[in-house]
Amino acid sequence: MIRKCIHSILSTLLLIYSVGIGAAQSLFSEDSIKAIGLPVVTIETVDSEEPTCEYVAHPEGMAGYGIRNATKVPGRLTITLGDELLYDSGSYAKDTSGMRIKIRGNSSAYPAKKPYKVKLEKAADLLLRGDDETYSDKDWLLIKDPDFRQHIGFETSRLMGMEWTPGCRYVNVVMNGDYRGLYLLCEPVERNKRCRINVSETGYIVESDAYFWNEDLYIPSSLSPFGWTLKYPDADDVTEEQLAFLTRDLAQLEEALAGPLYAERIDVESFARWLLAHDILGTWDSYGSNLFVARYDSLDSKARMPVLWDFDAIFMMEGTWSNVHRERFFFQHLLSSRDRVFASRYLALWEELKTSVFDGMLSFIDEYEISEEAEAVDASMNLDAERWHYENTSLRDHLATARAWFESREAWLEEHIATEVREPYRILDIGNSYTDNYTGLLPSLAESACLDMGGVSLFKLTRSGGSFRSWTDCYHDSDEQPYHFRRVLGAPVVTADSDADPNDGSLFRRVLSEQPWDLIVLHQRSEYAPYYEQWTGEGDGGHLDDLLAIIRWEQPEARIGFQLIHSYADELTGIAGNGSLARWEQIAESVKRLTLERDISVVIPCGTAVESLREQLPGNPADYASDGSHLAAGLGQYTAACTYFEAVLAPLFDVSVLGNPARYACTEAELENARYPEACVDVTDENAPVAQQLAVDAVANPYSLSTSGSKPCDRMEPDSPIYNAWGIPVSRDYPGIRISCGRKYMRTNPGR
Repeated sequence: MIRKCIHSILSTLLLIYSVGIGAAQSLFSEDSIKAIGLPVVTIETVDSEEPTCEYVAHPEGMAGYGIRNATKVPGRLTITLGDELLYDSGSYAKDTSGMRIKIRGNSSAYPAKKPYKVKLEKAADLLLRGDDETYSDKDWLLIKDPDFRQHIGFETSRLMGMEWTPGCRYVNVVMNGDYRGLYLLCEPVERNKRCRINVSETGYIVESDAYFWNEDLYIPSSLSPFGWTLKYPDADDVTEEQLAFLTRDLAQLEEALAGPLYAERIDVESFARWLLAHDILGTWDSYGSNLFVARYDSLDSKARMPVLWDFDAIFMMEGTWSNVHRERFFFQHLLSSRDRVFASRYLALWEELKTSVFDGMLSFIDEYEISEEAEAVDASMNLDAERWHYENTSLRDHLATARAWFESREAWLEEHIATEVREPYRILDIGNSYTDNYTGLLPSLAESACLDMGGVSLFKLTRSGGSFRSWTDCYHDSDEQPYHFRRVLGAPVVTADSDADPNDGSLFRRVLSEQPWDLIVLHQRSEYAPYYEQWTGEGDGGHLDDLLAIIRWEQPEARIGFQLIHSYADELTGIAGNGSLARWEQIAESVKRLTLERDISVVIPCGTAVESLREQLPGNPADYASDGSHLAAGLGQYTAACTYFEAVLAPLFDVSVLGNPARYACTEAELENARYPEACVDVTDENAPVAQQLAVDAVANPYSLSTSGSKPCDRMEPDSPIYNAWGIPVSRDYPGIRISCGRKYMRTNPGR
């Protein structure tokens, strides 16, 4: 009885097992695979021989696991779509027909499902892109892509405009009657003058290879932990002369990449494009086996990075840069280089490509998801999972991951490129207490205008009574008066809030030499400001050319700006009548002569706006000067700050000071410390628009006083057209910035 029960159980198990085998055979049958709808690559090797390899671990101190001695197995390869034969290599005959196949890769070759390299005996285009010979080649790859990331990477490469993007297509692979799974049939990175990387016979393609230790030939690197391995010329064919050239040329390339002359050795745009692509994709493993450098010709071409490769580790750096951006190799040096050539190109490419890449990728994902190919790929992913016994995630889930990445990544990059890559426009104001007068309220104006000051940096270097001569002497350590270095606003590009200690020229020299200033602003000491003939002499009011020479020596690329400072109040000028006005006229004439005789890029006419303010009715009995010389807190300093804003910040941000909501109430301490408390006037909704208008007028006409008056709208001709600041006609009750008769102004009484 027991024997009969055992026999029955065994029979049942055998039946279940047989049904399972039958179901599996049906699942992986040729007809089932063809019915999915993808091209089927069928490989039949001679005597059904399987490609093999040896597995090797890295030497001590290295990284990774690789393979060696991969066998090249001959055979035949066909491609079919349904019942249609698309390609047939023919049976293997050396140099005539057929192909050879081997296992490729490093760690990717360890799982049961292998990646392969196919070498045809007769060149052909396995992607079947036409009847011509344009894309024909002998070398092809079958790579694994279980999560659609390789395909996403290649599409990103295409949208990025890389010099070459490998062609690819999903296929199902059957080898010796056994279904091997879903693969991406694609072109490898190699030389091909027609369709891949078109280097000349004297050029080269090399790889910064994490697995260099597993190659018989490599060139050591002094800049990277990896060695250089050869893609062209082939390591088996390279001559001693070629190897010597490559060794010497790569050493020179690395020296340039680590130094200031990199732009002479590399094609900056291709390097920047490659880095930006990985930052967009958020690649974790972007510094290793996918970093290819090519030189198209040994005579005159620069090194280039023409191709993106290996996207297994994309979408892994959420909330941070790709690893190559911040770790290892040379990109951090290039981004922070003083000449800004690389960073500027990176930024320009971002602005040029961000919309098309992100919109293009989202469109590609949406369109692919509803395509017939997507349905076939999803079915093939399920079949692949059955074949290799892993839990499958649907193609829809992979596309959702990619969509979520591209939907969020643009905003992150926009913010961090602005704050971490985009170099601030650096302004250095070298002056004295008048610099403090003019810049004290700038942060308030910038904040009220909602300016992102991550793009601008303004520092001031000040000393009491500072003049051309005193700064020249300070530079040469012949004047030890105290001076101070402070950040006014924007990004902290240098160490701020530093006093010179000891009080010598070391801080001044460091500030001038270590930062790539874009604009350096000067002004003459008020005592000498009206007397231009003294500015270039050897006296206390002279040495202008000496100071300019120092600046040109340390900062040859910087623009030089000049402050047209304000006049003393009437009481202090010693000039009969309207002494303030007369002294301002002398200062304005001196600055005008300076701009005609020297290379001055920007005039900041704070003094012109202040003098215009003084001429307004009812005016101010103390001329807005707390001690007769320095501008008082409140409206005086506010007018100067508005002028500084309009002359320097407005062009950078394309926004006028007109309409700025910043206001200011003088403090009790400011009133108590002022020699003339009446000079301190609160900035209100009534007088702020006047100060702003006078600032705008002064910047437009630095050597002429404004007659805007307290009612800018009065200058309108009743029947003249009204335009906003962008030249667009507006209605007469429009409460914004206006242009009338060629002037900008703010209408303060809408509906009048």
